[in-house]
Amino acid sequence: KNICLTFKPGRDRMREANGKATVGKAHNQESVEYLYTSLKQVYKRNFVPLEEYCHFADFFSPIMTDNDLDAKPFVLLVGQYSVGKTSFINHL
Repeated sequence: KNICLTFKPGRDRMREANGKATVGKAHNQESVEYLYTSLKQVYKRNFVPLEEYCHFADFFSPIMTDNDLDAKPFVLLVGQYSVGKTSFINHL
């Protein structure tokens, strides 16, 4: 028996759905992967030629690879003592 976990803003719910185990919005994993693939294609088709034409890599950053686009983002929290950095991370 599989459990589906869905996230609704303001409340957490657990329920079964179509025999698939999902967390958050993972039940739309195929559409998320399709979106990432589409964005990569748009970048390669439209932005890479523009970056090459303008020599963007010479003054800012090199052309992004698939690994750059697939990587999870890094987040840096900066703040003074006792402003809620750890509380924010624990809330996630």
